Amino acid sequence: INSTIANNIIITQGGNGYGIIQSNSSNFIYSNNITALGSSGYGTFLKQNSNNNQFYSNIITTNGSTGFGVYINASSNNSVYNNTITANGVTGIGVYINNGSNNSVYGNTINTTGSQGHGAYLYSSSNNTIYSNTITTTQIQGYGAYLDWKSTNNQLYSNTIITTANFGVGTYVSSSSNNTIYSNTITTSGQYAYATELVSNSNSNQ
Repeated sequence: INSTIANNIIITQGGNGYGIIQSNSSNFIYSNNITALGSSGYGTFLKQNSNNNQFYSNIITTNGSTGFGVYINASSNNSVYNNTITANGVTGIGVYINNGSNNSVYGNTINTTGSQGHGAYLYSSSNNTIYSNTITTTQIQGYGAYLDWKSTNNQLYSNTIITTANFGVGTYVSSSSNNTIYSNTITTSGQYAYATELVSNSNSNQ
């Protein structure tokens, strides 16, 4: 399926609010203004095998206990670029990649607020590139980029990351190896502030 979703104003409300949700499809999604409200708010949710999508120039705002600007699940070769993403909630995540590979996230402006915020979160994902984004996190715990649980061979570079939190980390790597992190500009402030932190058998990262 090759469809174009463009120039829409989308507002969702409910227990789970999804601005755009797709499965097993490849689309062009651009120039939309998406607001997702609910206990969990998703600007865009790419379900399993949603590969080769182009997602760009969208304005996304999420509010809820958990807010995801863009959620990529078990999908590959997607490009997320030049979007403005604001994720609000107890947990706010700008871009979340779960079990995904060969995705590119670049040129985005990502702002997160809440008790815990992540600009970009990769879980069990490999060979993704996160670059040239401006990420600002403001909450009790703030992470610019978080690589978690067997996330390998990813590249993070040329990002501008600002964390303002009681516990703020520019890039956080947990149980993940062989990732490359370079040429980022990281500013952290708070009681506990770290530019980069590696924990739990995170080996051979650069």
